[in-house]
Amino acid sequence: MSESSSNAKIIYIVAHGHSGTTLLDTLIGNMPGAVSTGEVERIAQWAVSDDPDKVCTCGAPIVECELWGPCCDRLRSNAGEETLTRRSFWARFPVHLGDHGKRFYVGFLLPLLLLLGSSRLLGLFRRYAPVSAALRATDNSWHLFRALQSVSGARIIVDSSKSPLRMKALYLTRRALGQRQPLYVIHMVRDGRAIVSSYQRRIPRSVAHYANEWRRRLFYRAAMLFTVSGQDRLTLKYEDLASSPLATLQAICTFIGEPESLAGEAFENAGAVKHNVSGNPARLDRDALARVRLDERWRQELSAEDLSAFRRRAGLLNRWLGYR
Repeated sequence: MSESSSNAKIIYIVAHGHSGTTLLDTLIGNMPGAVSTGEVERIAQWAVSDDPDKVCTCGAPIVECELWGPCCDRLRSNAGEETLTRRSFWARFPVHLGDHGKRFYVGFLLPLLLLLGSSRLLGLFRRYAPVSAALRATDNSWHLFRALQSVSGARIIVDSSKSPLRMKALYLTRRALGQRQPLYVIHMVRDGRAIVSSYQRRIPRSVAHYANEWRRRLFYRAAMLFTVSGQDRLTLKYEDLASSPLATLQAICTFIGEPESLAGEAFENAGAVKHNVSGNPARLDRDALARVRLDERWRQELSAEDLSAFRRRAGLLNRWLGYR
């Protein structure tokens, strides 16, 4: 494939689920010159799905969407595969790094290489099938970002896929298309008690189960972020975003080298059509995400016993994030 040069800034949001990433993605996408895309790693899966719920935020199926459709056409043209239908092309265009936990060596090798943070070391193992497949998916992602830039004209693209594995693969392959691509990583965090409570509302399980899972994923993200340069990453609290959205967006503008004035304009475009893939169901309500409210229902939902169970398993890490 070949694409014209692009200087689009990629903002990648890495986080635990239920941390407010859809809200952040949408607010940044409201800024002039930015496009909100949601969980991009699911684009191919959603494009070939017959599930009526797996549609773009605009309401159209992915293959018929006014943004994703032309993006697919651009990718097909560059690949010399114009004869394929959009659906067939997406089926052959993986951007998801896949399931790396079914076999020990598969689950161990790729995360280890990404954890070490060496592009050269990653390249040495590119002949191994799991690594090769992951690099192909990552390369496809960069081509997709180029297509999004070309079709939308955006200079800022937001990917809220959340996966630390995908984040690190993108970070180590920023020169995949011949020139270094600007990639900014936002680590979105939220009070672990709020995340536990949110998951319990969806699937009732013990606080101990969700606290252990929250702790495990936080360790994993922190490890992957360790070798990401400090100038390329920003830690952001959901509570700060929900309580002071304008100031938070201004901080993000400073982080990515854009004028703070863009943040104020984000709220003027709150009702604009978006083209997010996956994410919080609220993404389908254009007005819901414009009404930014701090959600602290966990304070009423978790009992004293629940809070005690959380403290025993994850209290120290929660305090490390600044939560008391």
